[in-house]
Amino acid sequence: MSAVDLADLVDPDRFARDGYPHDVWTYLREHDPVARVEVPGYEPFWAVTRHADVVAVSARAQECSSAQGITLARAGAPVLPPMDLVVLMDPPRHGPMRKLVLPWFTPKAVRARRDELSDIARGIVDDAVPGATPGLLDAVGDIAAP
Repeated sequence: MSAVDLADLVDPDRFARDGYPHDVWTYLREHDPVARVEVPGYEPFWAVTRHADVVAVSARAQECSSAQGITLARAGAPVLPPMDLVVLMDPPRHGPMRKLVLPWFTPKAVRARRDELSDIARGIVDDAVPGATPGLLDAVGDIAAP
C-alpha cells in the first residue's frame, strides 16, 4: 500500500529507536489522507492527516464518534467503560461542556495561574527523576500521566 511502514505509527520500540515518524505522516498526508491503519497487535484505526479532513470528520459525529475512546487500542484488550471526559463527548453534549471549561484555558486564565502551574510541573518532574533509571525516564507514566 505504501512506501512507508505503518507499524512505525504504533510500535513503541521503533519510536524509541527511530524517533517520531514524520515520514509516515507526510506520506499519508500526500497519498492517503484518510487512511484506515491495520497493524498486527492493534485494533484498526483511522489516521486523518489533513486539516480539512479533520474538520469534515468532526462535523460527522454520528458516524465518527469519540465516545468509544480516542486512544490506540491493543488487539483483544478489554474495552474501557465510557467516561464523561469532554474530549470523549459528541454533540450535543460536547458544546455546553466545552463552554463550561473554556474559561479555565484562556491565555489570561493560564497566566493568572502561572506560578501554581509551574510549581505543579516542577513537582511532577522532581518526583519522576529519583525513580528513573539513569539515562532513562518514563515520560508517559512519570510525567504525562500525573
